[in-house]
Amino acid sequence: MSSGEDIVFFIEFKGETRKVSIEKDALTLDAIFDLANEKFEGVPNDTETLILEIKDKEFDVNHRLEDPTEVSVGSIVRVKIKGDESAELKKELEKMKKKLEELEERKMEEEKLGGQSKETSQEKVKDTQQRKRERDEEASDAAEESKADKKQKTTDVSKDDDRDRKEKDRKRHEYSKHSKESKYDLTGRYVIRMRGLPWSVRQSDIEDFFKGMDVKRDGILIEINSQGRPSGNAYVSFDTKDGHAKALERHKDNLGKRYVEIFDSSEAEATAVVDRMQGKGSAHKSTGRVSKDSYVLRLRGVPFSSDLRDIEAFMEKAHPEGIHIIYDSNGRPSGEAYVELGSEKDQRRGMEMHRKHLGSRYIEVFESSVIELERALERGNGGGRDRGQWGSSSSSGLPCVRMRGLPYSSTEHDIVEFFRKAGITPMRTHLKHRSGHAYVEFASEKEVRDALKLDRENMGSRYVELFEAPYSELVNAISGSGGGGGRGG
Repeated sequence: MSSGEDIVFFIEFKGETRKVSIEKDALTLDAIFDLANEKFEGVPNDTETLILEIKDKEFDVNHRLEDPTEVSVGSIVRVKIKGDESAELKKELEKMKKKLEELEERKMEEEKLGGQSKETSQEKVKDTQQRKRERDEEASDAAEESKADKKQKTTDVSKDDDRDRKEKDRKRHEYSKHSKESKYDLTGRYVIRMRGLPWSVRQSDIEDFFKGMDVKRDGILIEINSQGRPSGNAYVSFDTKDGHAKALERHKDNLGKRYVEIFDSSEAEATAVVDRMQGKGSAHKSTGRVSKDSYVLRLRGVPFSSDLRDIEAFMEKAHPEGIHIIYDSNGRPSGEAYVELGSEKDQRRGMEMHRKHLGSRYIEVFESSVIELERALERGNGGGRDRGQWGSSSSSGLPCVRMRGLPYSSTEHDIVEFFRKAGITPMRTHLKHRSGHAYVEFASEKEVRDALKLDRENMGSRYVELFEAPYSELVNAISGSGGGGGRGG
């Protein structure tokens, strides 16, 4: 079970120190790399090029950090680049070489003294000893200055944190104001989604990245999350099919110092994000109000690019009277939709579409109810959540899987995509943002077994651990009394 306890420690990189805080159960080596990347400029994305070091409390010796449990409150974790380590070693070797040369010179001086008078010899020895004392005094003074500098740096850490916090608050206000006042043109068929953008990215950076690819005027949306911060995602609309195709070819190319992932998207997905950011409407698309007399079907596995017209055409022979596409808390399609029908006969016709294809994906169709539909819409209308809260708290007691080691930038959308590799679609996802944890509900025990086959598969650059979890654990996690600790963990 997750204790929910935060651990506060320090990260040092190239002589600078920053204070960080993270939930204790979410503390992994990858999480420390992510925090370093977030706090410092110039930290490479490739963790293979980085080394973490920590001082052993018992023996007071610096050593390589391989077990995150060694990090405790107040620890200092040093992040080093492997190339820099070689440079430091080279400096040490040069110092040793210089000392050896000095010893050799001293030996030659002493040999020369052998042919001179004893008095002269003693004077020269005294002179050599005096020079040595002067060098020792200079080294001692330098050590004292270094100690004073370190003390001053420690004092400056809290001041830096205050300045950083004020600067982030100012930027957050600017981002939020800009997102509400800006106009976007994300219409048409040629839309892409970018993931993994630097937090400091500007519209002009994205324009340069796609230069010569027919980006629409006002066709760039930098997504802002519910806390008013850049999420690392953006949507871009293109005027031409050729420009759209060239943009997709830039998948995993670098923008600044970070590589960016690029995915095909849709007008519906991008527009939903705009609506959420600008506070317009709910997190679902619908053809109208829910009728209390409706017969309802739930569709699962709906392509993220599908719109209301696609679903209406798919269910045409069942004569749909209302269609509701459900979006997650970040304004992206969840893969679920609900269809209202006028009679039991139409509901049976709709059930005949079970496992039929919509586009390239087969759709699962289940009997549902007006109550379940209304709950789904309420869940979609919940808006943004504060950092640290669990998403999609409404639940139905289905078989569960616990996920551990998720990238901090993960969304419910990413989780749904992850499980598509096993040919299954979650019924519900419960993501605790920036914790590395999530709970996922499936329709059956068989789907849970299929899901567990993805244990230690990668999501982005990190592998994810999967554990079967009892429903009671999910309830406790959502209610705030714990979470984590599923079977096998």
